[in-house]
Amino acid sequence: MKNAVIRTILVVAIAASASGQTTECAKVTRSGDEVTMIADSIRVVDSIANTLAQRFGVLVNAEEPQYQFSEDLQDMRDADPDWSAQHPKVHYLVPKRRHMEIHFSVLPNGSPSDVNDLMRQVLEKANQQTPFRYRLDADGEFFSFVPTATRDANGVVVAAMPLLDRRVTIPLGNRRVSESAKLMADSLSAQTGLRVSCCQAMVAGIPWAFLRCHLKPTMKPHETCWNDFYGLNRHRHGTTGCYAATQGGVL
Repeated sequence: MKNAVIRTILVVAIAASASGQTTECAKVTRSGDEVTMIADSIRVVDSIANTLAQRFGVLVNAEEPQYQFSEDLQDMRDADPDWSAQHPKVHYLVPKRRHMEIHFSVLPNGSPSDVNDLMRQVLEKANQQTPFRYRLDADGEFFSFVPTATRDANGVVVAAMPLLDRRVTIPLGNRRVSESAKLMADSLSAQTGLRVSCCQAMVAGIPWAFLRCHLKPTMKPHETCWNDFYGLNRHRHGTTGCYAATQGGVL
C-alpha cells in the first residue's frame, strides 16, 4: 500500500521524563482595545498559545521542548502547592513553572489587530524568558512555536530536533481523525523513544476526533482535516476551558 508522508502542525502532548503535564490558561485582562495576557504556568508557551487560540481565535499551537536538565523540572508539590495539599502522597516531576506577559491591541470584534506582530512578540518573549530556543513557523493563517534547542543533562544549550520536523509515514485511506492521530503518535514514539499521545476527543463541544479524513499522497499542513476543522470552528473556541477560567476583563 502506498503511504502518505505528513508534516502536521497538530499539537502533540509529550510525556517523557516530565509526565502528568496539563495545559493551564493564561490570565486575560482588557482595558479598551488593549489586552494584557499573563501566563504563570508549567508550560508557559503552550499556555499563551492555547489561550490565544481559545479566546481570540488565533490558529496557533506550541510544541513542548525536550526536558533533559534536572533544573528545568520540579516536583508537582512545588509547582502547584494547592493541588498537592489535596494529594499529599502524589509526587512526580513537571516542567518548572515560568512567567510570561504579553500585550496587544484588538479590533472591535475582539480579534488581535496584528496577528503577525503578536506572534513575533510571543516568540521574542519565549526566547528571552525561557532557557529553550523556539522558531515560529507560519503557513498562511496557521502558526506553530517550535522548540529547536534545549538544555542537556549538564545544563548546556544544545540543538534538538522538534517532533514537528520529523517525517511520519502512515497508510493512505479514509479513517477517523483520532485513528490517524494515533498512527502519527505511535510513529513518533517509535522514532524518539518518548511517549507521544494525541489527542482530546472534544473541542468546543464538538467530537472532532470522530470526523473522517481522507489522506492523500501529498498534503500541506493547511490542507489537513485538523486545520480544516479548526479553521471552520475558530470562532467557537470561546466555549472551551480558557474562556471560563480566565479572570479580569470580559472580552
